[in-house]
Amino acid sequence: MSTYSEWKMGPYAEKGIQCQNCHMPEEFGTPIVNPEVAKTEHTVTAHKFQGGHTQINITKAATLTQMLDKVDDSVSVVVYITNSEAGHFLPTGIPSRRVILTVNFWILKGG
Repeated sequence: MSTYSEWKMGPYAEKGIQCQNCHMPEEFGTPIVNPEVAKTEHTVTAHKFQGGHTQINITKAATLTQMLDKVDDSVSVVVYITNSEAGHFLPTGIPSRRVILTVNFWILKGG
């Protein structure tokens, strides 16, 4: 509910990067005007307003780093999630939004 304020206080606003830059990306190769009507270099932007519910945006917004420590038969895993490219907090919007990290662990035996 404070997404705009978060963006306004952050570095993206200072750099002139608008919400539409990420949430309404250009669809390259699709001109904004029919080429038979007028010649233009401007392209259409996606009007899907992609957010955290889209895999591509969440993949670009967050960076995962993990550290693995194995001692005898024990393994410790620490995962850091960094807000690397979101122009606002991650998650943002309504207070009930959460980022859920699912970790799969395989134990390989042998050799």
